[in-house]
This record gives sequence, C-alpha cells and structure tokens, in this order.
Amino acid sequence: MNLPNLTVVSPDAGGVERARFSRKKLDAPLAIVDKRRVDVDVSEVMNLIGDVRGRSTLIVDDIIDTAGTLVKTAEALLRKAPRRCMRRTHACSRTGDRAN
Repeated sequence: MNLPNLTVVSPDAGGVERARFSRKKLDAPLAIVDKRRVDVDVSEVMNLIGDVRGRSTLIVDDIIDTAGTLVKTAEALLRKAPRRCMRRTHACSRTGDRAN
C-alpha cells in the first residue's frame, strides 16, 4: 500500500484495540472518534481525538450493519481536511439476510 502520512482511525472506543493492532502493523499513528448513540441505529460524533489534517486516513471497523458509524466517522474526518479517507471492515448484512 502506498499511503503517505497514514493515520489509522477507530470509529469508536470499542474498536480501539483493533485499530491499534492495524496501526502497529502499518507503523502509523492512531486517531479515535468519540461518539455516542442517540438511538438504536443512530450515532453522533462528539470529538475526534488525534491529528488527521493533510494525512491519509484508514478507518478500521469490524462489522457494518447500517453504515451509520462509518458515514459519521468519514464526515467527521472530512471536516478535518485529511488527504484521503479509506475504510477496512468485514461485510455484514441485516439479521435474516443470508447468502447461500
């Protein structure tokens, strides 16, 4: 991967350990999104901890259900003017949707 000035981002406090593992492998700094849930499938970004200005950012998350956290994290990052914003996650579909 050619990612100059990379910062690995955890989209919430629960994902810090996973993002820390990735940032160590990539030899990159870590940023953390401080968020709160305002409803079952709705989150609100409160703070961004870490410097992402002018850096490539990689959001590391485990599962995407509604993508609300991913979208809110990307929006918060883009307000801080990163050079590039990417994500890595496992795919997941809503309960009841199954691939054969």
